[in-house]
Amino acid sequence: MVSGEDEPSGRRTAGARSQGSLRERVERTAAWGELRFVRELAGTIRDPVLLVERDGEPFIARETRRSAEALSWLETVHAQAREVGLVTPDPVRSRNGNLVDDGISLQRFIEGRPPDARSLARLRSLLRGLHEATRGAHQRPGFASSAALVRLPRGGDIDLSVMPAHVVEACRAAWEPLAEAPRSVVHGDLRRENILVTPDGGVALVDWDEARVDASILDEVALSIALGGRPRPGWEAAETALRAWEVASCWGLEPTHARRLAARLPGLLGGGSGTIPP
Repeated sequence: MVSGEDEPSGRRTAGARSQGSLRERVERTAAWGELRFVRELAGTIRDPVLLVERDGEPFIARETRRSAEALSWLETVHAQAREVGLVTPDPVRSRNGNLVDDGISLQRFIEGRPPDARSLARLRSLLRGLHEATRGAHQRPGFASSAALVRLPRGGDIDLSVMPAHVVEACRAAWEPLAEAPRSVVHGDLRRENILVTPDGGVALVDWDEARVDASILDEVALSIALGGRPRPGWEAAETALRAWEVASCWGLEPTHARRLAARLPGLLGGGSGTIPP
């Protein structure tokens, strides 16, 4: 997600409504043994997230829309991220060896504090290392890059077939300049809330739900925005592409937020009220 945007209060409503359902499923599942609900975790927008315990050890239980294949791909990416020095939330397989059960995934809890300037600078370096290590990686099952969506109708959370034609056109125009940009695995949701410093000084990235293979510069721009700065000169096209990605990925899940952002895309500017009608 693009940080620094105004977040309408209604963006969290759907997730809040789903928390009870997730808690009930977590408390009745035996897939990972007995899980005890501890508390709801803030920061999620689309999928409910809970802190749970098993035999006194903390874990993250998450409602997921991802397939087992998509989560298996992410398990490999986490291993690559750890090789370059990042700390990642290890997925926990169920007793049957599954990464998802009844729409639930389980991860080990990472204890950490908000990042400081030094850790953020280190994150930038580690992220570039991940990008270099994953050049040529296969696309995540069920996902598509921004460049691929110039011709494809859907990928990940994006379904262009349900969006107005003029908004689709604006999004595709924003993604087209990235067609030849270097590609790698990208985290896809670089917000401050997803960056932690562990007690031993490690830099952790959490919430890889939107990770995929795409233009590496999208992570660079998102991180610059998350740090409160502006992208470098010459990155304007990538910033627009990042905004278009959020518009498209939010259209079905967070429509009010998506329409507000869409009004700022080139070709749709000057929408008067700052919103795009359905």
